[in-house]
Amino acid sequence: MADGTQEQTERQRATTDTAAPAESRLRRRLVLAAAVSQTGNWLTFLAVVVAVQEKYGSAASAGVFFAQTVPALLGARAVSDRIGGRHTYRAWAATQVVLALLSLTMCVGYRSLPYVYAFVALAMFLRAVANPLLFTLVTTSVSSAVRESTYTAVGAAGSLTLVLAPAVGGALSQALGVGLLFALDAGSFLIGVAILLPRHFQHVPDQEPAESAPAGPRRLFSWAGRPQHTGPLLTRGMVVWFSFMLTGALLNAVEMPRFQQGLGFSAGQVGLALGCYGLGGLAALGVSTRRPTWTVPMNLMAALYAVGLVAWSFGSGPLPYLAFLALGCCSALVSGAMRSALSRLAARENVSQQGLWGWVNQIILFANLIMYSLAGILFLLRTPLWALLTALIATATLWAAASHLLMRPSSATGRILARGSEA
Repeated sequence: MADGTQEQTERQRATTDTAAPAESRLRRRLVLAAAVSQTGNWLTFLAVVVAVQEKYGSAASAGVFFAQTVPALLGARAVSDRIGGRHTYRAWAATQVVLALLSLTMCVGYRSLPYVYAFVALAMFLRAVANPLLFTLVTTSVSSAVRESTYTAVGAAGSLTLVLAPAVGGALSQALGVGLLFALDAGSFLIGVAILLPRHFQHVPDQEPAESAPAGPRRLFSWAGRPQHTGPLLTRGMVVWFSFMLTGALLNAVEMPRFQQGLGFSAGQVGLALGCYGLGGLAALGVSTRRPTWTVPMNLMAALYAVGLVAWSFGSGPLPYLAFLALGCCSALVSGAMRSALSRLAARENVSQQGLWGWVNQIILFANLIMYSLAGILFLLRTPLWALLTALIATATLWAAASHLLMRPSSATGRILARGSEA
């Protein structure tokens, strides 16, 4: 009997020793695939903006935002929720192939504004379906000890594009032309699939969260509401996530007016500031790679984020650059930590991970739509820039307060997260 127990222990140890390198390789592939895909997304955005702005003007550019947001907000979650767990990888790979084919059609189709609108609507719809699938693959394929750092790394993988955008974006569009940018985009989607093949997901961690299964009732237009079995813990966590997304969306909406009107930055200085934000994201990527088991102190990050916003909103000289560097790092780290917390809370309440990520992605789109629309209306009403910046800081303060109150260690949610509760 003792021999049998010893043999079982040795077998488990051998399995663990084999799984650790496999998991490390899988993490690198997930991050690399995300980086390639996000680079392709940046190329698409660059090509669309260049094509529409040069030929049709700013009003058409505003139409692009609504075309790529509203259909994805209303319909993508209904599709991703209907995909069963064992079909997750194949569905994700299929979206990447279709996106590649769509990008190829834009090599010629960008000359037609209606086609551009149709393209951005369908492309964003497919990305909004693919994103929950990718995070479901991360959740079900990476062990809990390194899951938070993997979320951070996957989210921050596209930061390099912000660093390179000022120097490379204009040169690419001028040297290659808009059509070739779309061709490069198509190639990036196929490369991402080649990086993540089915054989790379053979490793299964010892502890898994709630099984990736269809997220709920298969309604055709299940675009709103919480996933099945969602309880108060996950709802509180999602309130914190929503307030964080509102803060980030408002920051994106007011950053250009702040740079150009408030600080009088030239195009080169704006590019440098955006590069600083990207460097902050790369710093977060480096931390998550070098210290995969580190847990982000949420209260400290929230405080640093709020201080960074104040410095960026009202500082001068080198302060806005340094503040944007800090904001890029804090944003990536907080995003990874929040995703990890939501995943654990969903597992605690037996909520499908795929349903969770569909909900998370929809909230991101909803926050963007709210804040961009609100900022646009306020700009039309000639609202002073200082009032918008004050609103930004107030939104960030509300997020920090919600994070502290709802997820503090003494709360029910905080106690569960502190124990590292997993299903």
